[in-house]
This record gives sequence, structure tokens and C-alpha cells, in this order.
Amino acid sequence: MGTLTFDYKPWDSTKDCLPSEPGSDVGYAVVRSSVDVGDMPYIRQHVPDELIRKAEEGAVGMLAGSLEWLRSRGYSASQVESKVRAYLRDNHDRREQQALRNKQVLQAINEISNPRNRPTGNTVLTV
Repeated sequence: MGTLTFDYKPWDSTKDCLPSEPGSDVGYAVVRSSVDVGDMPYIRQHVPDELIRKAEEGAVGMLAGSLEWLRSRGYSASQVESKVRAYLRDNHDRREQQALRNKQVLQAINEISNPRNRPTGNTVLTV
């Protein structure tokens, strides 16, 4: 697991200002609904896909905007880190999250949502 490091100085209202458009509707929708857009093995494959690019840019914008907003409210880096860790811990401890981490549940979700695993018949339907 890697470590993220950001410069995080106290807010200076004479020099600092919040981002004009932190995130996007697509980024918010992807994060909010946990939508998996374009699962590809390499990041280089993400770049040409417009939906994936917009979703990732929106998510990064929301992260940057959130950090700047918390900084503007006077939170220190250690307080933000503590709040994020507590949020993730509490969120992952919820009953529905525990159920989703069950390997059988994950396998069932993957099997039903993978179009390659869905059998197709030899018949053609005409309407």
C-alpha cells in the first residue's frame, strides 16, 4: 500500500482561495453510487475513453476541492487524516459493506455482471 503526501499549510485568506469547480457531476455520480466505469487492466487504456477520463478527473477534482475546503476551515493535516481514517473504518464496518466483502457475494456480483459469462442461445428472436 502506498502513501499519499500533499503539501498542507494553514489557510491564508490573503493568498488562498477555493477551487472554482471542484469535481464534476460525473465524478460525483461515480463516487456516490460506486459505479465501476471501464475496468481496464492498464491506466493507459483509460485515457482514450471519454467517460472514464471525465469520471476520474471529476473524482480527483472532488478530492482536491475537499482538501482545500477542509484546509480553509482550519483543520490540520493530522486532523484530516484522522477524520478520513475514522470515516473509512466506520464505513467498512457497516453491515452492508461487510456483506459485500464476502467472497461468495463478490463472485456472484462479478458473474452476473460479466457479459462474457452470460450464455447466449442459438435462436434468433424476431419481433
